[in-house]
Amino acid sequence: DRTYQNNEVSIYTYNFTTAENPISDGGAFVSGPGAWNTMQATGGRGQDVGTGFASTRLDDTAGGGLTIGSNQYSQVNVFATGTNGRECGPTTRMASPTDGDCYLMDMDFNTPGTQMYRCDDTGSLAFTALGAAFADDKVSGDLVRLSSDASVHTYFLNGVSIGTRSDSTYTGGQPGFFSQAETDGNAEVDNFEWGDVAADGGGPRTF
Repeated sequence: DRTYQNNEVSIYTYNFTTAENPISDGGAFVSGPGAWNTMQATGGRGQDVGTGFASTRLDDTAGGGLTIGSNQYSQVNVFATGTNGRECGPTTRMASPTDGDCYLMDMDFNTPGTQMYRCDDTGSLAFTALGAAFADDKVSGDLVRLSSDASVHTYFLNGVSIGTRSDSTYTGGQPGFFSQAETDGNAEVDNFEWGDVAADGGGPRTF
């Protein structure tokens, strides 16, 4: 279910078409890094297996040895389901299969605006807001991208740059995505795209 975009080996997509729990796609992904819960692919989307925060990251050897550089982006369509569909979004620079440190865009459908966070995994997950929340008009189905280029992290919504934040805590790791489930709703992702910022020119791409 992985495909190349524009024949560029440093840009990939994944569309969750094969149901599996946890998400692996033949070892291309690691689901549940560190203190994060695992995710499953079901109904053509990725979602949390239980309740709480779950994530999946690109494996370090995905695509036959592909290594994404530290200047990277992650992009997903985001969806809310049920009466209390909550949080999901793209992640960048997730440290390793055993360490869930990363940056993320938290598309919380129950809260106005959108917050960028740094997640610190010390055996439990701690989320540090990077500045104030961005003012936006997000809705279920939107295309969300997080681009991390050196210490500058940029939020794109439907191909439009909304704003940036700066943080230099994490400089390596792999891109991925996350979701949070509640007992009366879920947040889901689809159309995961990831790659090197340099290969994509640092700008937004759409399908």
